Amino acid sequence: MSKCTTEVALRGIFTAVVAVAIQASAFAQSQARLATYDHAKETHFALSVTPDIESTGTRASDVVIYVDTSASQSGAFKRDSIAAVKQILRNLSSEDRVKIMAVDLDPVALTPNFTLPSSREVAEALKTLGKRVALGTTDMEAMLSDAATQFSSESKNNKNVIYIGDGVSSDNLFETTAFEDVVSKLIDNRVSVSSFAIGPERNVEIMAALANHTGGNVVVDSDQEGSVRDSAIDLAKTVQGSVLWPTDGKMGDSVLEMFPARFPPLRLDRDTIVLGTLSDRSQLKMSITGVVDGKSVSLDWDVAAEDANEEFAFLPGMITEARNDRGLRLPTIGSVGLREFARARAEKSMELSDLTQKALVSGDVHAAERLGQGAIANSLDPLKTRKALVAMAPLYQVADDPFGEVRDGQGDVGGLPGVAEPVIQDGGAVLADPPEMADPVTAIIQEPAANDEPVVVVPQPANGIFLEADGQADEVQQLLNSRSNQRTNILQDVDDLQKVVNERATAKVGFEIEQAYRELETAPSLAIERLKSTLETVRMSPDLYPSVRATLSAKLESSLQSARRKKLEYDERVARRNQNIAITTELAERGRRLERNEDRLANLIGNFNALLIEENYEDAVAVTEAAYEIAPDVPAVTAASEFGRLARNYDKELKLRREKQEAFLLSMFEVSKASVPYPGNALMIFPDADEWREKVLRRDKYKNFRLAGSENEEKILKALDLPAEFEYEETSWLEVKEDLEKKYGINIVLTTSASEDSLTEDEVFTSNLSGIRLKNALRILLAEFNATFVVKDEVLQIISLDEKDDQKWFVTDVYNVADLVAPRQNRGGGGGGLGGGLGG
Repeated sequence: MSKCTTEVALRGIFTAVVAVAIQASAFAQSQARLATYDHAKETHFALSVTPDIESTGTRASDVVIYVDTSASQSGAFKRDSIAAVKQILRNLSSEDRVKIMAVDLDPVALTPNFTLPSSREVAEALKTLGKRVALGTTDMEAMLSDAATQFSSESKNNKNVIYIGDGVSSDNLFETTAFEDVVSKLIDNRVSVSSFAIGPERNVEIMAALANHTGGNVVVDSDQEGSVRDSAIDLAKTVQGSVLWPTDGKMGDSVLEMFPARFPPLRLDRDTIVLGTLSDRSQLKMSITGVVDGKSVSLDWDVAAEDANEEFAFLPGMITEARNDRGLRLPTIGSVGLREFARARAEKSMELSDLTQKALVSGDVHAAERLGQGAIANSLDPLKTRKALVAMAPLYQVADDPFGEVRDGQGDVGGLPGVAEPVIQDGGAVLADPPEMADPVTAIIQEPAANDEPVVVVPQPANGIFLEADGQADEVQQLLNSRSNQRTNILQDVDDLQKVVNERATAKVGFEIEQAYRELETAPSLAIERLKSTLETVRMSPDLYPSVRATLSAKLESSLQSARRKKLEYDERVARRNQNIAITTELAERGRRLERNEDRLANLIGNFNALLIEENYEDAVAVTEAAYEIAPDVPAVTAASEFGRLARNYDKELKLRREKQEAFLLSMFEVSKASVPYPGNALMIFPDADEWREKVLRRDKYKNFRLAGSENEEKILKALDLPAEFEYEETSWLEVKEDLEKKYGINIVLTTSASEDSLTEDEVFTSNLSGIRLKNALRILLAEFNATFVVKDEVLQIISLDEKDDQKWFVTDVYNVADLVAPRQNRGGGGGGLGGGLGG
């Protein structure tokens, strides 16, 4: 299923953008460029600034990642959001610190403090995030206010916030005064906000405005393969990039006004756009003092204003809108954002051009003039658009030029110079020309008829709701063709056309309302969009009588209000259903976990009883430890654990008592034997040569005899008795070794005997062992590669299993006389060091 189901404003920011007729690509190449456009006796400008500073990239960052967990972020969106978080963490440096937050109605911390990206706290936070149920709506104001207070003033790291979500807020933050307050807090604390726009509906405009004011970036999700991975890598690079935070500056005396009113932070990896008006085109001397990566810098630019360029004709409208809020909502993230804004303006110009042509068809000159001026104002090429609209006017019997230009006797537009096609350079590549203005209504003048009068055939409009009803297009065409040879009566034709159009519009609106009510039960959003689209078309159509327009608008507005109430009820039902499904799923999973734990407990208790019968008390105690980890509150487990320890200690006490008795009797025997004088008065008896040679050979294996281990070896042996938790999936031996050294604080060495046999650093392990001691788990893990381990020379050495009986690996230890007299054969798998030995 496609994840990108809704068209959004600024949908191309920070992604591939279609070419439009402005030189935005070249606009970002120089360190500073001042493009201008003259309109209504004002000089409007767009200033592109890129700091000429080489970033060291050595300063670490504190990163707070907010993951949207509202009801809209479910299914594929939730999976991709978590995948994006993991990819971001993998691409951060080892010096960066992160904090994971979930946000819907309120921000919730999933990690208590800032920690390393690879820490256990972050891993637990990701697990919690995966289990979190997507419910409610997102409070963007609460999230941004929380983001401004997350960072410690004592930290010297850069401050970054990454938001992963759709940006849709329950309180419509973008249209409230609170937006200015939270933006000011973020700027004062020097917190850069970047976003990954993902979800069924995305408010990219608010994310772009935040990034513009705080020196961040915006990445938009798509259905392309690898989109999530690439987007996460881009966000990680943004975090590692440098931002210059202005502290003081001067724009020059020729600047009359500037938007945003507060000069935005300057990123070193992209340009920053500032708009405004100039008093003259004198050389602009601009200076800025700021802080980048904790260091103060001062920059100066001496920028020459370029000549007025028609390719920036969209600037007056953009600056007029910016004056309403001092540029607070400007979404211009560098030249890319400016280019996308121009593209949106071009689309609006095309729509207004279509409506202008419809007004000309109906003879409504005033509407045509108003709509045409709007099309020209929004056009990227006003002269070309004006020329096309003026050329259309006489074809519809409009005597005067409604667009302010005079036609000459040849049918050409007087006073309008030819418009050269723009050539847009982007790093030497020539981009495609902008698309020609749509011309869905074009009058075709045929060959002269018998009365030498040209026949004017006016095709029906191709857009709008009025040609969608069955059979309507034929009626309109017949009405127009019936009068095609009577140019003097064309106004009567238009009047008849308006009547037909008004009747059909009424029928069409009724049809759309009926269809919308059918869709309310299953797709309320689609029904609302249908009603809003129909209402917008009714309001913008110049063909309707005012009374008809008012009646139809009232019907549609009433239906729209009812549809919105239905949508709220529908959303509430869906939320309750999703909540019930989540609760049911969680309860079912808990039931399955309980069943699995009960089965494991039953097996462990059975093993415990069998081990007691065999008098294997050590392993019996180990079994009770594993059972205690699963169910510490179960009485049977507690009783088994206590009884196992009592049985083990009692058995040891009996063995120790017998050893003491045996040692005492042996000592008494030696005392008695010592009282016997030497036979034959010989003070020393030497054995013969064969017996001496046999004794020497028997003692050879004890040449590395050790009576007490070092402190490091004791530490290794204690670690071998600790519980093991092996969770390795296609993991190399080098990574396994580093993990074990880190967890248990021991040194591990891969000997030549093992590496030459079968185990190398690149060998891959897959193991999932838990509930047993480290030495047993390690022996099982290494056995697959014909290897084992021995504690020798204060390290844990990995050796080949084929060489375990070699004398060079033989090390033993003795704690009492009995061990000297008769070393236990079972000790350490053949004499491992200090109770550990070869896999012991």
